[in-house]
Amino acid sequence: MRNLILLAALTVLSSACHTIVVRNGENATTSMNREQWHHIGIIRLVEYSKPVDLNAQCDGKGWNAVQTRTGPLQVLIGAIPYVSTFYSPEEVQISCKD
Repeated sequence: MRNLILLAALTVLSSACHTIVVRNGENATTSMNREQWHHIGIIRLVEYSKPVDLNAQCDGKGWNAVQTRTGPLQVLIGAIPYVSTFYSPEEVQISCKD
């Protein structure tokens, strides 16, 4: 029974994970080289952290791809009762042009 509960918990936690990739151009590479967390909340309507400045992150060179990801850690934070209403972090990864 304990193993079944553990399996069910892992299934629920992993099912909420998702990744979105936005590519800038047809031949844009997606090897991400910069990563940070973006903090949002109040039913995902309010940004607590500043919007990601792609020009500043890539030192004015331009960007190839941007990936936002909700991973297991963020899902675990969201599983705490009432926390996900006010806080929903995401990982943001950026691939800059050379």
